[in-house]
Formats: sequence, C-alpha cells, structure tokens
Amino acid sequence: MPDDYTRRDALRGIGTAATLAVLGGGVASATPAEGRYIVDTDTVSESEMGDVEVVHDLDEEIGYKVVECGESALPSGATYLSDWEIDLERPAVTADSELNAEDDVSDPLADLQWDKQSQDVGKVHDTATGEGARIGVLDDGVLGANPDNDFAHPDLPNVRGDLSSNFTGDGQGPGPLNDDHGTHVAGTAAAAANDTGVVGIAPDAEVVDLRVFSGQGAMTGDIAAAIVYGATPVDAGGAGCDVLNLSLGVPPLVPFEDPST
Repeated sequence: MPDDYTRRDALRGIGTAATLAVLGGGVASATPAEGRYIVDTDTVSESEMGDVEVVHDLDEEIGYKVVECGESALPSGATYLSDWEIDLERPAVTADSELNAEDDVSDPLADLQWDKQSQDVGKVHDTATGEGARIGVLDDGVLGANPDNDFAHPDLPNVRGDLSSNFTGDGQGPGPLNDDHGTHVAGTAAAAANDTGVVGIAPDAEVVDLRVFSGQGAMTGDIAAAIVYGATPVDAGGAGCDVLNLSLGVPPLVPFEDPST
C-alpha cells in the first residue's frame, strides 16, 4: 500500500465500489431523484456551495457531498451526478426444503434453513460464532434498534441501538417503519442460537441498523453516507462495523454523461 494512501482513500474506494455494486444489482428499480445531487468536492470550493442544502457532508471521508437544490444552483465547474431513488422489491420466498437438519442446531425452525444446512453451520459454530464481530445492515430497519420504543426481536438480542442510525430524511430514527426486510436480513446474519426461531451465520455477533429505506424508497446518497458511517471506527464517530450487508440493488442505469464536458 502506498505511504500516502489514507483512510479517506480507503473509505472513498469502499463507498464508491459498494454504491456502484448496489446500482448493478437486479432486484429493484431506480429513477433519478429530482433536485438531489452527489457532488465531487475536489471540483468545487466551500464558498461556491452556499446556495445548496447539504444533506450528507462526506467531504472529509470520501470527497463527496449529497446536496438538494435546483441544478442551476450547482457551481458551474462542479463534477456531479443525480442521486438515484431505489424502489424496494423482493423475490418470491418459499419455505420448502429438501434438506434435513443434521447439524447440532436446536432452534425450532432450523430444519427449514436450507442455506445453513448446506454451509454446515452447526459444525462451524463449534469453533466460530461471530463473537466480537459487528455487522452493519443497510436496509429498511432492524427491530430493536430504536431506543425510543420497547420493541425487540427475541432472536436478535445483540442489536446495538446506541450505534444504529437513520440516514433517510423521515426523522423517525432507526428501526423499521412498516416493513420487516431488514429484520429478516439481520436474522439471516446473526439470529441467536437460543432455542427460538432460527439461527444465523454469526449468532453471537452484534448488529447495527443503518436504515436507508423510508417506506419503499432509498437514495444512493443515503446509502453512501451509511457505508461511510458503518466503516468508520467508533472512536472516530462511526459504528465500527467489521462487515456491512447490503441486500438491495437495481438494474443497470443509463450511461452517465459528465455535464461539464
């Protein structure tokens, strides 16, 4: 690694790569968000940004700002692109399984978890359970993440509400609004081995809710901000996650044309 390779370079690469990966998936749809842009701060000065509302200031971390304004208010020399709104959509799910639960897993629904059986998770848990690890879930909220209510899931005792955050503009805090996809994803990753429900890949890992969906939509700028926060150490103001899970995506987008050329 070059001597001048900084944490900002690393986060910028992580944020860009992960956001592009989201935009290359195939489980949802996306449309440009009117009046919302992602600006490369290396191409503008702070004084030139006076007429825009900054939604997420990621300048120090990855060199971008997510802003809301009319396109004409953006500095003439700025490199930017439209933020994109992702619509939530799920594939069909079936509970049928042709496999038998042969691993030493006592949770009552373990025999339906074909994925855990094919991975021999019961044997894996003899030596590794995720203890000491922290998983960030970028989704529509995880039950138990909002400290303002008492709702929790018995299979998710290790949700870190103190580190969880809402990156949308709905003002409702972390935790799900009206959906359970994020809770399902968190359970797939880290449901406890506690004789209740199902068991996760890493049942002793902590879960951090990084909510990016408000209702049925999410913005790519919010996703980038959640990635940066999740990957940033706690002592630097982030969540200190070891792993970030993004179970979301959209079809390929139209080619981007640089407006400055």
